[in-house]
Amino acid sequence: MPLLGHGFVGIATAMVTRPRSISPAVHAFWLPGIVVLAYLPDVVGQLCVLAGRHGYKPLSQSIGFAVVASLIIAGAASRLAGLRFRHIFSVSLLTVLLHDILDMLQTTDRMPLWPFWPHAVGVGRAVIPQNPTHEGLLFAGLFVVFLVGWFALRRRARASREVVPTPRRLAWMGNLLAVAVFVLAGVTYVERSDRSRQLERAWALYKAKDYDAALDAFDRAERWPGAGLAGRIDYGRALIHDERGERDRSERHYLQAIEADPTNFWPLADLALFYVSSSEPMTKRRERVAPYLARLRREFSDEPNSPGVIAKLERKLAVP
Repeated sequence: MPLLGHGFVGIATAMVTRPRSISPAVHAFWLPGIVVLAYLPDVVGQLCVLAGRHGYKPLSQSIGFAVVASLIIAGAASRLAGLRFRHIFSVSLLTVLLHDILDMLQTTDRMPLWPFWPHAVGVGRAVIPQNPTHEGLLFAGLFVVFLVGWFALRRRARASREVVPTPRRLAWMGNLLAVAVFVLAGVTYVERSDRSRQLERAWALYKAKDYDAALDAFDRAERWPGAGLAGRIDYGRALIHDERGERDRSERHYLQAIEADPTNFWPLADLALFYVSSSEPMTKRRERVAPYLARLRREFSDEPNSPGVIAKLERKLAVP
Protein backbone atom coordinates (compact mmCIF):
# COMPACT_ATOMS: atom_id res chain seq x y z
CA MET A 1 0.00 0.00 0.00
CA PRO A 2 1.38 3.45 -0.92
CA LEU A 3 1.44 4.90 2.59
CA LEU A 4 3.02 8.20 1.61
CA GLY A 5 0.82 8.44 -1.47
CA HIS A 6 -2.35 8.12 0.61
CA GLY A 7 -1.26 11.12 2.66
CA PHE A 8 -0.54 13.35 -0.34
CA VAL A 9 -3.82 12.36 -2.01
CA GLY A 10 -5.66 13.00 1.28
CA ILE A 11 -4.28 16.55 1.47
CA ALA A 12 -5.25 17.25 -2.14
CA THR A 13 -8.75 15.85 -1.54
CA ALA A 14 -9.16 18.03 1.57
CA MET A 15 -8.16 21.16 -0.33
CA VAL A 16 -10.57 20.49 -3.19
CA THR A 17 -13.57 19.41 -1.10
CA ARG A 18 -13.50 21.83 1.86
CA PRO A 19 -17.02 23.28 2.37
CA ARG A 20 -17.52 26.99 1.62
CA SER A 21 -19.11 27.98 4.90
CA ILE A 22 -17.80 26.17 7.97
CA SER A 23 -17.02 26.92 11.58
CA PRO A 24 -13.47 27.72 12.73
CA ALA A 25 -13.12 24.30 14.39
CA VAL A 26 -14.20 22.41 11.25
CA HIS A 27 -11.95 24.64 9.14
CA ALA A 28 -8.97 23.79 11.38
CA PHE A 29 -9.59 20.05 11.48
CA TRP A 30 -10.91 19.46 7.96
CA LEU A 31 -7.45 18.75 6.51
CA PRO A 32 -6.24 16.30 9.18
CA GLY A 33 -9.68 14.68 9.23
CA ILE A 34 -9.58 13.91 5.51
CA VAL A 35 -5.97 12.72 5.77
CA VAL A 36 -7.00 10.30 8.53
CA LEU A 37 -9.90 9.18 6.35
CA ALA A 38 -7.42 8.52 3.51
CA TYR A 39 -5.80 5.86 5.73
CA LEU A 40 -9.05 4.40 7.11
CA PRO A 41 -8.99 1.10 5.12
CA ASP A 42 -5.45 0.37 6.34
CA VAL A 43 -6.39 1.19 9.94
CA VAL A 44 -9.38 -1.16 9.85
CA GLY A 45 -7.34 -3.85 8.09
CA GLN A 46 -4.64 -3.73 10.74
CA LEU A 47 -7.27 -3.87 13.50
CA CYS A 48 -8.59 -7.07 11.91
CA VAL A 49 -5.06 -8.52 11.95
CA LEU A 50 -4.50 -7.48 15.59
CA ALA A 51 -7.80 -9.13 16.51
CA GLY A 52 -6.70 -12.32 14.78
CA ARG A 53 -9.36 -11.97 12.08
CA HIS A 54 -7.05 -12.29 9.09
CA GLY A 55 -9.89 -13.53 6.91
CA TYR A 56 -11.80 -10.27 7.39
CA LYS A 57 -8.94 -7.99 6.32
CA PRO A 58 -10.20 -7.82 2.68
CA LEU A 59 -13.37 -6.23 4.10
CA SER A 60 -11.56 -2.92 4.66
CA GLN A 61 -10.54 -2.75 0.98
CA SER A 62 -14.02 -3.44 -0.39
CA ILE A 63 -16.53 -1.08 -1.99
CA GLY A 64 -19.12 -2.22 0.54
CA PHE A 65 -16.91 -1.04 3.39
CA ALA A 66 -16.42 2.33 1.65
CA VAL A 67 -20.19 2.85 1.39
CA VAL A 68 -21.02 1.77 4.95
CA ALA A 69 -18.14 3.74 6.51
CA SER A 70 -19.12 6.85 4.53
CA LEU A 71 -22.73 6.59 5.70
CA ILE A 72 -21.61 6.37 9.34
CA ILE A 73 -19.11 9.24 9.01
CA ALA A 74 -21.61 11.46 7.18
CA GLY A 75 -24.28 10.79 9.78
CA ALA A 76 -21.95 11.64 12.65
CA ALA A 77 -20.53 14.76 10.97
CA SER A 78 -23.93 16.13 10.03
CA ARG A 79 -25.16 15.78 13.61
CA LEU A 80 -22.04 16.93 15.47
CA ALA A 81 -20.74 19.63 13.13
CA GLY A 82 -23.85 20.67 11.22
CA LEU A 83 -22.30 19.74 7.87
CA ARG A 84 -24.41 18.63 4.92
CA PHE A 85 -24.90 14.87 4.93
CA ARG A 86 -24.69 14.58 1.13
CA HIS A 87 -21.42 16.51 0.93
CA ILE A 88 -19.69 14.54 3.72
CA PHE A 89 -20.92 11.23 2.31
CA SER A 90 -19.57 12.09 -1.15
CA VAL A 91 -16.21 13.26 0.22
CA SER A 92 -15.84 10.19 2.45
CA LEU A 93 -16.76 7.80 -0.33
CA LEU A 94 -14.36 9.51 -2.75
CA THR A 95 -11.50 9.45 -0.23
CA VAL A 96 -11.87 5.78 0.69
CA LEU A 97 -12.32 4.68 -2.93
CA LEU A 98 -9.21 6.66 -3.93
CA HIS A 99 -7.32 4.68 -1.27
CA ASP A 100 -8.55 1.42 -2.82
CA ILE A 101 -7.62 2.54 -6.35
CA LEU A 102 -4.08 3.47 -5.25
CA ASP A 103 -3.70 0.09 -3.55
CA MET A 104 -4.78 -1.74 -6.72
CA LEU A 105 -2.21 0.25 -8.70
CA GLN A 106 0.57 -0.98 -6.38
CA THR A 107 -0.47 -4.49 -5.34
CA THR A 108 -2.32 -7.40 -6.92
CA ASP A 109 -4.25 -8.91 -3.99
CA ARG A 110 -7.07 -6.38 -3.48
CA MET A 111 -10.65 -7.67 -3.63
CA PRO A 112 -13.00 -4.66 -3.97
CA LEU A 113 -16.11 -6.84 -4.38
CA TRP A 114 -15.41 -9.03 -1.32
CA PRO A 115 -17.23 -11.07 0.00
CA PHE A 116 -19.65 -11.33 -2.94
CA TRP A 117 -16.82 -11.92 -5.45
CA PRO A 118 -13.65 -12.95 -3.55
CA HIS A 119 -11.21 -12.42 -6.40
CA ALA A 120 -8.33 -10.02 -6.76
CA VAL A 121 -8.72 -7.03 -9.06
CA GLY A 122 -5.77 -5.10 -10.41
CA VAL A 123 -3.92 -3.90 -13.46
CA GLY A 124 -1.65 -6.94 -13.63
CA ARG A 125 1.52 -5.20 -12.48
CA ALA A 126 2.59 -2.51 -10.04
CA VAL A 127 2.13 0.96 -11.53
CA ILE A 128 3.08 2.75 -8.30
CA PRO A 129 6.66 1.97 -7.15
CA GLN A 130 6.91 -0.24 -4.08
CA ASN A 131 10.26 1.24 -3.07
CA PRO A 132 9.42 3.90 -0.41
CA THR A 133 11.91 6.45 -1.78
CA HIS A 134 10.63 6.13 -5.34
CA GLU A 135 7.03 6.24 -4.17
CA GLY A 136 7.68 9.36 -2.09
CA LEU A 137 9.38 11.14 -4.98
CA LEU A 138 6.54 10.23 -7.36
CA PHE A 139 3.77 11.55 -5.13
CA ALA A 140 5.75 14.61 -4.00
CA GLY A 141 6.24 15.56 -7.66
CA LEU A 142 2.58 14.98 -8.48
CA PHE A 143 1.57 17.03 -5.44
CA VAL A 144 3.72 19.96 -6.55
CA VAL A 145 2.03 19.85 -9.96
CA PHE A 146 -1.35 19.78 -8.20
CA LEU A 147 -0.46 22.80 -6.05
CA VAL A 148 0.65 24.84 -9.06
CA GLY A 149 -2.61 24.11 -10.89
CA TRP A 150 -4.72 24.59 -7.77
CA PHE A 151 -3.40 28.04 -6.91
CA ALA A 152 -3.53 29.11 -10.56
CA LEU A 153 -7.21 28.20 -10.70
CA ARG A 154 -7.86 29.94 -7.40
CA ARG A 155 -6.31 33.18 -8.62
CA ARG A 156 -8.22 33.06 -11.88
CA ALA A 157 -11.56 32.34 -10.24
CA ARG A 158 -10.87 34.63 -7.28
CA ALA A 159 -13.11 32.44 -5.25
CA SER A 160 -13.74 33.50 -1.68
CA ARG A 161 -14.93 31.17 1.00
CA GLU A 162 -17.21 32.23 3.80
CA VAL A 163 -14.90 31.08 6.56
CA VAL A 164 -14.88 32.55 10.02
CA PRO A 165 -11.28 33.45 10.97
CA THR A 166 -9.72 30.45 12.68
CA PRO A 167 -8.11 31.06 16.09
CA ARG A 168 -4.38 30.51 15.93
CA ARG A 169 -4.49 27.76 18.55
CA LEU A 170 -7.06 25.76 16.58
CA ALA A 171 -5.09 26.24 13.37
CA TRP A 172 -1.91 24.99 15.00
CA MET A 173 -3.70 21.99 16.50
CA GLY A 174 -5.11 21.04 13.10
CA ASN A 175 -1.73 21.41 11.38
CA LEU A 176 0.04 19.42 14.09
CA LEU A 177 -2.53 16.63 13.79
CA ALA A 178 -1.99 16.46 10.03
CA VAL A 179 1.80 16.30 10.55
CA ALA A 180 1.34 13.61 13.21
CA VAL A 181 -0.67 11.46 10.79
CA PHE A 182 2.08 11.80 8.19
CA VAL A 183 4.79 10.93 10.72
CA LEU A 184 2.82 7.90 11.90
CA ALA A 185 2.42 6.79 8.29
CA GLY A 186 6.18 7.15 7.77
CA VAL A 187 7.00 5.17 10.92
CA THR A 188 4.54 2.47 9.89
CA TYR A 189 6.15 2.30 6.46
CA VAL A 190 9.60 1.86 7.99
CA GLU A 191 8.30 -0.89 10.27
CA ARG A 192 6.56 -2.67 7.38
CA SER A 193 9.77 -2.48 5.35
CA ASP A 194 11.59 -4.24 8.19
CA ARG A 195 8.85 -6.90 8.35
CA SER A 196 9.17 -7.38 4.58
CA ARG A 197 12.91 -7.97 4.95
CA GLN A 198 12.20 -10.53 7.66
CA LEU A 199 9.72 -12.26 5.36
CA GLU A 200 12.28 -12.45 2.55
CA ARG A 201 14.83 -13.79 5.04
CA ALA A 202 12.32 -16.41 6.26
CA TRP A 203 11.77 -17.74 2.74
CA ALA A 204 15.52 -17.84 2.10
CA LEU A 205 16.03 -19.82 5.33
CA TYR A 206 13.22 -22.18 4.35
CA LYS A 207 14.87 -22.88 1.01
CA ALA A 208 18.14 -23.51 2.88
CA LYS A 209 16.22 -25.98 5.11
CA ASP A 210 17.07 -24.02 8.28
CA TYR A 211 13.56 -24.50 9.55
CA ASP A 212 13.93 -23.24 13.14
CA ALA A 213 15.46 -19.96 11.99
CA ALA A 214 12.84 -19.68 9.24
CA LEU A 215 9.97 -20.05 11.72
CA ASP A 216 11.56 -17.39 13.94
CA ALA A 217 11.84 -15.03 10.95
CA PHE A 218 8.20 -15.70 10.02
CA ASP A 219 7.21 -14.80 13.61
CA ARG A 220 9.13 -11.51 13.33
CA ALA A 221 7.56 -10.74 9.95
CA GLU A 222 4.07 -11.25 11.41
CA ARG A 223 4.43 -8.59 14.11
CA TRP A 224 2.41 -5.43 13.62
CA PRO A 225 2.16 -3.75 11.14
CA GLY A 226 2.65 -7.00 9.23
CA ALA A 227 4.42 -7.75 5.97
CA GLY A 228 3.75 -9.13 2.55
CA LEU A 229 0.59 -10.43 0.96
CA ALA A 230 -2.09 -11.94 3.14
CA GLY A 231 -1.52 -15.58 4.02
CA ARG A 232 2.11 -15.84 2.93
CA ILE A 233 3.41 -16.29 6.48
CA ASP A 234 0.96 -19.08 7.29
CA TYR A 235 1.76 -20.70 3.95
CA GLY A 236 5.47 -20.71 4.79
CA ARG A 237 4.77 -22.23 8.18
CA ALA A 238 2.57 -24.88 6.58
CA LEU A 239 5.37 -25.91 4.22
CA ILE A 240 7.88 -26.17 7.07
CA HIS A 241 5.62 -28.27 9.28
CA ASP A 242 4.77 -30.42 6.25
CA GLU A 243 8.48 -31.05 5.64
CA ARG A 244 8.87 -32.03 9.29
CA GLY A 245 5.92 -34.41 9.19
CA GLU A 246 3.93 -32.30 11.67
CA ARG A 247 0.70 -32.77 9.80
CA ASP A 248 -1.74 -31.24 12.30
CA ARG A 249 0.18 -27.96 12.42
CA SER A 250 0.71 -27.99 8.69
CA GLU A 251 -2.99 -28.48 7.95
CA ARG A 252 -3.95 -25.66 10.31
CA HIS A 253 -1.60 -23.17 8.65
CA TYR A 254 -2.64 -24.23 5.14
CA LEU A 255 -6.27 -23.53 6.06
CA GLN A 256 -5.36 -20.17 7.62
CA ALA A 257 -3.38 -19.18 4.52
CA ILE A 258 -6.35 -20.02 2.28
CA GLU A 259 -8.74 -18.10 4.55
CA ALA A 260 -6.47 -15.05 4.52
CA ASP A 261 -6.05 -15.03 0.74
CA PRO A 262 -8.44 -17.29 -1.21
CA THR A 263 -6.96 -15.97 -4.47
CA ASN A 264 -3.52 -17.53 -3.87
CA PHE A 265 -3.15 -20.69 -5.95
CA TRP A 266 -0.34 -22.47 -4.10
CA PRO A 267 -1.76 -22.90 -0.58
CA LEU A 268 -4.90 -24.39 -2.10
CA ALA A 269 -2.93 -26.66 -4.44
CA ASP A 270 -0.49 -27.78 -1.75
CA LEU A 271 -3.29 -28.50 0.71
CA ALA A 272 -4.95 -30.73 -1.87
CA LEU A 273 -1.62 -32.52 -2.45
CA PHE A 274 -1.19 -32.70 1.33
CA TYR A 275 -4.53 -34.49 1.72
CA VAL A 276 -4.00 -36.85 -1.21
CA SER A 277 -0.62 -37.97 0.19
CA SER A 278 -1.97 -38.86 3.64
CA SER A 279 -2.16 -42.39 5.02
CA GLU A 280 -5.95 -42.30 5.30
CA PRO A 281 -8.14 -44.69 3.30
CA MET A 282 -8.59 -43.66 -0.32
CA THR A 283 -12.29 -42.91 0.16
CA LYS A 284 -11.43 -40.45 2.94
CA ARG A 285 -8.69 -38.87 0.85
CA ARG A 286 -11.06 -38.41 -2.09
CA GLU A 287 -13.60 -36.83 0.25
CA ARG A 288 -11.06 -34.34 1.61
CA VAL A 289 -9.57 -33.42 -1.78
CA ALA A 290 -12.87 -33.08 -3.70
CA PRO A 291 -13.79 -29.48 -2.69
CA TYR A 292 -10.25 -28.19 -3.29
CA LEU A 293 -9.96 -29.97 -6.62
CA ALA A 294 -13.26 -28.38 -7.65
CA ARG A 295 -11.98 -24.95 -6.67
CA LEU A 296 -8.76 -25.46 -8.60
CA ARG A 297 -10.75 -26.30 -11.72
CA ARG A 298 -13.28 -23.51 -11.23
CA GLU A 299 -11.21 -20.60 -9.89
CA PHE A 300 -7.71 -21.21 -11.27
CA SER A 301 -8.28 -22.30 -14.85
CA ASP A 302 -5.95 -19.49 -16.02
CA GLU A 303 -3.14 -20.40 -13.61
CA PRO A 304 -0.22 -21.90 -15.64
CA ASN A 305 0.57 -24.49 -12.95
CA SER A 306 -3.02 -25.59 -12.45
CA PRO A 307 -3.20 -28.29 -15.17
CA GLY A 308 -0.09 -30.03 -13.84
CA VAL A 309 -1.33 -29.99 -10.24
CA ILE A 310 -4.80 -31.22 -11.24
CA ALA A 311 -3.30 -34.03 -13.34
CA LYS A 312 -1.11 -35.08 -10.42
CA LEU A 313 -4.07 -35.11 -8.04
CA GLU A 314 -6.16 -37.16 -10.45
CA ARG A 315 -3.36 -39.72 -10.89
CA LYS A 316 -2.99 -40.14 -7.14
CA LEU A 317 -6.75 -40.36 -6.59
CA ALA A 318 -7.03 -43.00 -9.32
CA VAL A 319 -4.61 -45.36 -7.57
CA PRO A 320 -6.62 -48.34 -6.23
